[in-house]
Amino acid sequence: MFEPELKRLHDAARQADRVLITATEREDGDSVAAELAVKYMLEQAFPGSGKVIHVVNERPCPARFLFLHGAPEIVPVDRAEAAATGYDLGIVVDCGADRAGRVRPLFMACPVRVKIDHHAFGNAGTYDIEICSSQVASTTEVLFAFVDDPTWRIPLDVRLADLIYVGILCDTGAFQYDLTRPSSHRVAARLLETGFNFPDTAERVHLVRSYAMKKLLGLVLNRMERDPHGRYIWSVMDLEMIRRTGATTEDTGDIIDEICFINGVEVSLLFVEQPGGNVRISFRSRGAVNVGEFARSLTPLGGGHPRASGCMLPGTVESVIAAVRARLDELFERQGRTS
Repeated sequence: MFEPELKRLHDAARQADRVLITATEREDGDSVAAELAVKYMLEQAFPGSGKVIHVVNERPCPARFLFLHGAPEIVPVDRAEAAATGYDLGIVVDCGADRAGRVRPLFMACPVRVKIDHHAFGNAGTYDIEICSSQVASTTEVLFAFVDDPTWRIPLDVRLADLIYVGILCDTGAFQYDLTRPSSHRVAARLLETGFNFPDTAERVHLVRSYAMKKLLGLVLNRMERDPHGRYIWSVMDLEMIRRTGATTEDTGDIIDEICFINGVEVSLLFVEQPGGNVRISFRSRGAVNVGEFARSLTPLGGGHPRASGCMLPGTVESVIAAVRARLDELFERQGRTS
């Protein structure tokens, strides 16, 4: 799979002296693991080449992923060097360049731009090379193609296995979500054969959370509400709740997953107040509603997967809740499910 594109990427990487790797400004396990896997594979493919390879993101690496190989070397854009000579090659993973936040100008200035992704949408025409498939569960699963590719022939060791596994584990919800493919299990089996410590990785990714996050979760659960027909629930996380618990931005990311499994509920929404008058909304679906399409219907920058998505909207928490609920009610009515 992807042999022509991988050959072109190998040629471009061989010629490049300075490489920029970035991902979505709302980083998650798949995006962080994919960035680090790309960096690691470039280092393995071109040892002793003297290439400068930077992973630059909107923010520092989330603490829960600092155990991954190379994670402490991720550079937040605020501390990125001004790159007077620029980068020869830019690689964006798990998103399009439009979602790379303040790293986007650095990426767009690269003479050769590459996108590696598994989402079904993106801004076409921006990239010289695209290695993308929506038929796999995660971007790291796309990257597994480097291992078997006749040009790259990357050795599958415990470090790379750990990185690829984290992306698959996060985007499949530990193999629970319906975007899990048979290939996901086949790749995971190959990874486990390396002997990396997968129980420890799974525990760090899916179970270990901060004390502040658990306190914040309690407040969010107390603010849950349900629509009159029981089709969807929503809750709120405002700035005061975050301040009271001492939570960080990282602590807020997975709380939506804690409120989405309720009997009879098809869609779950979490409204998170942002500084500056915006509200970030996370969506989860357990029914016929494609929340990826729904998020994109609210704003062009919204989107994600059919079962998990998000977007940002301007306004107060109350006004955004009212507007989104009205649109969701309309969607249920169009589907003929008003009760």
